[in-house]
Amino acid sequence: MRKEPIVFLIAAGLVGVVAFRALGRADGRGVTSRGETPELVRHAAPDVARYLPRADERLIARDPFVPPSNTRPLPPLELQALPLPRAWALFPPADFAPAPRLWSRLLAVVPEVREVPELFAAAVEASAGGAQAEAAELLAQFGALSSGAGVDANTDLRGVVRSDKSDGKASETPEERAARLESYRTLYDWIQVNEYDPLFGAIRNRDRLGLNHADRAGEPIQFEELDPATGTPRMPGAKPIDYDRARVRSFGFADTVANRLDLRRHALGARLSRSLYLQALDLADDCVAARLDAPRALSIAEELYRSLAELDPEDPAPRLGLGRCYEAGFDFERALATYEDLARQFDHRALPHVRLAGLYERFLLFEKAEAELDLALARERSSYEVQWARGRYFLARGRERDALAALELAARFAPDDPDRKSERVAIRIDYGRALVANGELAAARDVLRTAVAAESANQPALVGWISAVMLEGGDVAKALADAQSLGSAAAAWLAGGGAANAALPNAEPELLLLAGLLDLRAGRFTEARDQFVRARGADPLREAAALCATSWLAEICGATEEAWSSIENAYLADPSDAWVLYQRGRLARARDDAQAAEAMLQAALGREIDCEAVLVELGRLCHDQGRYAEADRYYDQALRLSPKRASSHVLRGVAALEAGDLGAARKAFDAALALDPNEPTAAAGVAWCIYRSGNPKEALIQLRALDDRRRALPETDPWRAWAIAQVKRIADHLDKTLWTDRFDRTTLKNNWTSDEGAGPIVAMLDGTVKIEGQFKEPGQVRVFQTFKSASQFVSIEASVFIAPGSQARVGLFVAREKERAKGRELTAEARVSRHSEGQLQVRFIKAGEAEAPESDIVGTPFPLGKWVRLRIEIGGEEGQPTVTVLVDGVPVRENVAMPQLGRASTELRAGVFVEGEVGRSALVQLDDCDVVYRTGGS
Repeated sequence: MRKEPIVFLIAAGLVGVVAFRALGRADGRGVTSRGETPELVRHAAPDVARYLPRADERLIARDPFVPPSNTRPLPPLELQALPLPRAWALFPPADFAPAPRLWSRLLAVVPEVREVPELFAAAVEASAGGAQAEAAELLAQFGALSSGAGVDANTDLRGVVRSDKSDGKASETPEERAARLESYRTLYDWIQVNEYDPLFGAIRNRDRLGLNHADRAGEPIQFEELDPATGTPRMPGAKPIDYDRARVRSFGFADTVANRLDLRRHALGARLSRSLYLQALDLADDCVAARLDAPRALSIAEELYRSLAELDPEDPAPRLGLGRCYEAGFDFERALATYEDLARQFDHRALPHVRLAGLYERFLLFEKAEAELDLALARERSSYEVQWARGRYFLARGRERDALAALELAARFAPDDPDRKSERVAIRIDYGRALVANGELAAARDVLRTAVAAESANQPALVGWISAVMLEGGDVAKALADAQSLGSAAAAWLAGGGAANAALPNAEPELLLLAGLLDLRAGRFTEARDQFVRARGADPLREAAALCATSWLAEICGATEEAWSSIENAYLADPSDAWVLYQRGRLARARDDAQAAEAMLQAALGREIDCEAVLVELGRLCHDQGRYAEADRYYDQALRLSPKRASSHVLRGVAALEAGDLGAARKAFDAALALDPNEPTAAAGVAWCIYRSGNPKEALIQLRALDDRRRALPETDPWRAWAIAQVKRIADHLDKTLWTDRFDRTTLKNNWTSDEGAGPIVAMLDGTVKIEGQFKEPGQVRVFQTFKSASQFVSIEASVFIAPGSQARVGLFVAREKERAKGRELTAEARVSRHSEGQLQVRFIKAGEAEAPESDIVGTPFPLGKWVRLRIEIGGEEGQPTVTVLVDGVPVRENVAMPQLGRASTELRAGVFVEGEVGRSALVQLDDCDVVYRTGGS
């Protein structure tokens, strides 16, 4: 029988036995014995945190199809900060202002800083100098200073009081005399005893207001004469003089608010009757309104309201007025009790609930206030008073849309009674305010113009009208001319630049603020500053808006400390105002106070989450701190609100570019260029994205095109300067080549030269260059590269290891030298080394210097037994080379001028040296050497 079948049968039998055993095992994979539980094996899942993300294919060191080489292009350049577009900001709002969600559309401006820091210093000095001069004049009048003596400007003249005895009567015209006498009549009581000037002073009769009654016609007038120019008695200490009524041609009381109210109350009589009900109610309301100008106004009002409530208990009006009287006198407990009683007694009426809601709002009990307003609305939906109160409440709470709906109904339901014209005007003013807040400027302009036409002296109506025109970008001068034609004296004052403040002595703070903002827009900074000061003085309780405007003015004039001080005071005055928070955050960021800036801007965002300006500022803040992901989220939200703002796309692109996300950066820059093809930062960003994507030639074309487009501007233009600098950087970078040597061989080779004359031997050891041995004579052992032209060399970097026990100086050097018969002649050298005693030192020898001392580097260690990375690079401008020395990537000497080290016509050597004295030993290793050189150098 042949051998092949026998071998086949034996092999088949063995395979069968093995297969039977494998299939018959109880623990075999995929087969289990019946009735037995299979054994489950747990396999540990890999830890995904230990795995790196997929590498970017663009960062592969070399083309896999190109043969390996020890030279390659340098890694791409790092981004130099792009010049950003001019930052826009929010102009300070007037008293009639849009809602924060509309600020970026109606208040956005690009501020132009004009360095006028002396604007505020000059104001302080002028004020101080004027006060000193005035006080000196007063002292001269009192005789404290002789007429021939000079006045020291530094003399303390505080406490001096003006006392001008001269009336100036001799030089005044008849018109001026009449105006003077009329002004005296508003201050003093007076009597006329002859055809000449009346006597001014005070009537001291008991119940003096009743002297005009017929039963007192023969009663003498007790009169104390005063000097009207000073207000002092003519005869101090004397009793009032009795003037017989036959001598007195006429008399009158000072035309003050208090006297007018007293006369009206006296005319009503001691006991009120039903026929005087409405007249007394009007007087009581007028007393509450005039409480700040008349000390007795609230007491008169309270007495009248009580009497009227007794006359008609079924009319809630007197008791509602009594509650207002208590509120005006800050007696809130009695006011609350009064309103609550009225709300219970007259639950079917809306007005008690409205007044109770107003009091709750003063107590900051907003939920209760809104509940009362809802009750009032349920009682009388068509009541203008209810809708007016709701509109004012919603405006104060920042709910502009709700306020507009309510105030529109209030204006529709407003009374047509001619006697209630002032109330209609007030409703229209609030309606116009709501329209401005909602950005409906054309409608606001028409409504407020109607209010001015109804009451030409109403300053808030004029302020609202002009504010709407200003926000709309309309012709303010034309609007002021229109207002003048309606009889508005305030409009004439504004049209004149607000300089003639004496012509409008009753200017309200809203008008003064508007005048300052108009001056600010026109570039009249001194006038604007003065108007803001007047606005603050007109109502110190509402000075926050004027302080905001002052902060903006100081900022654009370069007075940064004054800007910060003003916004700090505004924050103290109104810490909840959104513009105050925004401006304080902006200025804090400019002062590098990132924590305060973020707190303020977050608070402003809490007031209005859809405020684009605040979102952009927060994006800038996060961008400055390197929080690029957060910055991108803020920019994204800002662009959702205003997708056509090119500057926001640019900022987002710059943040993405600095974060290394080229795709997102290119997308943002392209979006900006689609909106504004001439946007320079976006064009620069696109060029840099192209460069970092691996196409430097196209990037150079784009950068040169950017420079050409701005050729009409000087080279100091930030974008031209940046583009020119990047063209030079990239062109120079492309000319450089990185040569690396890992010493993975057994002989030195690769154009290295060894100089072993002093004793230690150079050899190769485990992929490193080893310098080991004992010095036979004082000197150096070196391993170096030689460059035919010094201008070719850029840098050398190497890892150096010094074994423990080495007793020599070891370091890196770059030198220009010549070989002479007596040895090397050193022309220039830069080196960094470790002294044998452990100190890190550097030395720079310039042309003409035979020797130079070693300089210690404090704080940078060079330990034995560890690898240390040393680098010397030559940079600087052409013809002005500088040297920078780095140890482990940290610069220890930067930009040291070395003119002779970079001369193109001479050789240059760079490498490692070991220097020691006779008998000293050393063991040094060199590895991972990188040399950068220019391929186009001559």
